[in-house]
Amino acid sequence: MGAFDGGEITSDAGGLLLREVAGRLNLFERMAACFEDRRNRKQVTHALPDLLAQRVIAMALGYEDLNDHDRMRHDPLLKVTAAARPLVPGGAPLPALAGSSTLGRLERRFEEADRRYHKFTAQPSRLQDLYVELFTGSYATAPER
Repeated sequence: MGAFDGGEITSDAGGLLLREVAGRLNLFERMAACFEDRRNRKQVTHALPDLLAQRVIAMALGYEDLNDHDRMRHDPLLKVTAAARPLVPGGAPLPALAGSSTLGRLERRFEEADRRYHKFTAQPSRLQDLYVELFTGSYATAPER
């Protein structure tokens, strides 16, 4: 008998292209360098570049709400596109991605009273510099005005 339940399929295969382009640019590692990460390294489950990859790729695929990640953290394709390690046929399955509460810490505004729980701080000037580097690096020669 045939099974027509669809199994594990996706309509988000464009995420693979996004991951390849980001990998060639070393984008998520470069973005992570623009953040201060004050987490205890011994308790870290999801590396900062992986959190950024998960959030950015999910937003590009149309999953802009943080609560989408509570469901999408188990999505096979998103796990492949945001994973630090590649999926190996016959190897161990990729672990679940971060949930909305973990990703929400990336987007919280820093308030001194909340410093104990606020573990990530973006450095806006460094992010701006990165955007300029990415733009100018996309040209073989400097663009004319």
